[in-house]
Amino acid sequence: MTIDDADLLAYVDRTLAHARVADIERAMHESVDIANRVIWLMASKFPYTEIVGRQSLPALPVALRLRIDRLIAAA
Repeated sequence: MTIDDADLLAYVDRTLAHARVADIERAMHESVDIANRVIWLMASKFPYTEIVGRQSLPALPVALRLRIDRLIAAA
């Protein structure tokens, strides 16, 4: 069984297929390296989507919006 960072990220994000969860947990018990990688991934997990979703952005300046419209029309 090969475990890569994509598997570990999916495990941390709780999106890993249920059948693979036991594999990851077994590997964490058998390998300090894998356990440490999971710990670091969990520590670095940050709710970016939630934070960005709440962010209010300023309106585009009219001149910039018009320039973008002209560029789109020209393309």
